Amino acid sequence: MRLYTVFEMAIAGAVKRHLTFMIIYLQSAFILFVSFFLTGCKQECRVVKSTYANGSNEVVFLYPDCNDKSYYKRQGFYSNGQIEYEGFCKNGQKTGHFKSWSETGHQTADWTIVNGKEHGYIKCWYDDGTKKRESILNQGITDGFTKEWYESGEPASAGNYTNGKKTGKWKTWEENGAWKTLEYRNGVLWGETTEHLIDSTETILVAGQYEAGKESGVWKWFDRDSILYETCTYQKGKLKGETIEYHRNGKIKSKGYLIDGKYNDTVYYFNHIGTLTKKQFYKNGKLIISN
Repeated sequence: MRLYTVFEMAIAGAVKRHLTFMIIYLQSAFILFVSFFLTGCKQECRVVKSTYANGSNEVVFLYPDCNDKSYYKRQGFYSNGQIEYEGFCKNGQKTGHFKSWSETGHQTADWTIVNGKEHGYIKCWYDDGTKKRESILNQGITDGFTKEWYESGEPASAGNYTNGKKTGKWKTWEENGAWKTLEYRNGVLWGETTEHLIDSTETILVAGQYEAGKESGVWKWFDRDSILYETCTYQKGKLKGETIEYHRNGKIKSKGYLIDGKYNDTVYYFNHIGTLTKKQFYKNGKLIISN
């Protein structure tokens, strides 16, 4: 049997005490870690705020953290159980990404709310899922390129907004295929316009211009073969000035003067080779003399 010196025994005791301390320390650290992990985990909550008479959910709040009721996702439902909308709220104010759906399940809108207002790219659809509108908003105000469609899927209009007002070149369509090109300044029609008609029996193209939202200057009408057949002059939205009709060979057919859309003074008529055939004198739209 070996006898240990006092020094060896002291060393052995120190090692034992050190190991015991390390074990206790590690156990404490593990307990602390587990406690921190458990308290740090967020537990989600789902709260039904209202229901329909049939018992299905009407409004539901989804809390990412049960301990924080200031931030949640709000969901609304139709009585058939189909989701109607969803989006986040913080401190009672809508914020972030939102979506909505029709009762048949087709998405009807997709947008974002920043500081309580619609902001950024927004898309809308009809209840059957057909595209309806694409636009850009800046704090609730339309600002940027916008395009709209009819429920048939055909385009309706396309152009730019600046601070909520139409600006620059726009194009609009009728469902039958007719279209217009227009120009805007600060929300007001101003500049050249062209209109292509479909259901007209005679006119197929109209070209003119606007100033301050009203027709101005010389306007031209063309037939289905793109042949000019009439010109009129506008002043501040009213027909005022020379008006001319043309034969298909380009020769003048008639020429007169309009005031507020009514003939005044002499109207001259010509045949297809340019020979004067008749004159009529009008006063405030009323025929006075014809020869």
